[in-house]
Order: sequence, then structure tokens, then C-alpha cells
Amino acid sequence: MTTQKQIEASRSNGAKSHGPVTPEGKQIAAGNATRHGLLSSSIVLKGESVSRFEALYDSLLAEHQPATQSEHALVNSMAAALWRQLRVWGFQKLAVDNRIAQSQESGWFVAMETYILDPDIPTLLRYETAFSRQFSRALKELNTLKSRRSGICPHLPTEPLTGSTWDPLPDSTDQNSFCETNPATCNSNEISS
Repeated sequence: MTTQKQIEASRSNGAKSHGPVTPEGKQIAAGNATRHGLLSSSIVLKGESVSRFEALYDSLLAEHQPATQSEHALVNSMAAALWRQLRVWGFQKLAVDNRIAQSQESGWFVAMETYILDPDIPTLLRYETAFSRQFSRALKELNTLKSRRSGICPHLPTEPLTGSTWDPLPDSTDQNSFCETNPATCNSNEISS
């Protein structure tokens, strides 16, 4: 049983807490109640493991550490694509296992026969490819967004090219004519005539 002193201490401590103060803390707290709920309820089918999906989602969040809504959306897309791809692999295995259970032949032969003769396998392979591409596109876009946020252009090398024959800047003899035609790109203090 709690004492009056414990009750007063609890009230005192509770009065000190005003929730998250920083914008980052507020953003984290805003998602606490719906951390996985909506995504898992729309992706995980009855009979599938919600906890395994959440573990997959958590691992993607930990790996990619999204910081914006767009980055979170891309991680959600990656989680959905990967989960659905795993489901397709499970369906493929189930088709082969069923065929093996009905056959007297060896497992390897029946597996190959299933991939050749089963009319559902080509559809499953198309889904597998589509989900793989969805994951890859989301990962590429996520990396692009994160690179932009960090100030690194993902399409340009971060180190200067050596031995390159192409120079994007005009040489010193052409600099004045370049600046005359492109005044917005030149700083008059850097031009020496």
C-alpha cells in the first residue's frame, strides 16, 4: 500500500514533467502511440506475425534513421516491399512443398518441375520482381534525400577527378568572356583583368 509521502512525491515529480521540449523530442513523442499500428495493420495479413514485421520495420528504422516525413514514408515503402517479397517467397516454397508432398520423385526434380509447370509461379515471380524494384527505388530515393539533407550531391563525386579532360570551369583566358555572358554566376571580386 502506498503511503501519503509516496503519493505526495509522485504528484511533485509529475508536476515537474511537461513532456518533450525540443522539436526532435516532440516529433518522437507524436509517433509513440502509432509507431507500427497503422503500417502493420495494413501490411500484415491474418496468420502472419505482426511482431516479425515490427522487428523488420525496426531494423530498417535503425539502419536508415529517417529524419523527415518523406524519409519515413520511404522506409515504410521499403518495409512493405520487403515484407511482401518475403510473402511471395513463402508462397513459392509452399507451391513446391505441396508438389513434393504429392509426388514420388526427389525434391530437386519436383521443385524444377513446379517452376516450369505450375501456372501460378510466373505470377509470383513477377510479384517478386516488382517488390524487389519497389524496395530498390525507395532505398535509392531515401539515399538521395539523405544526401541532399547532408549537403552532399549523390550524383557527383565527392573527390575531385584527376586526369579528367573535361573542366566545368572556364580557364583564366576565357573567364572574362564567361562572366560577361553569365554575370550572375561570377563574383566581380574574383575576376582579375
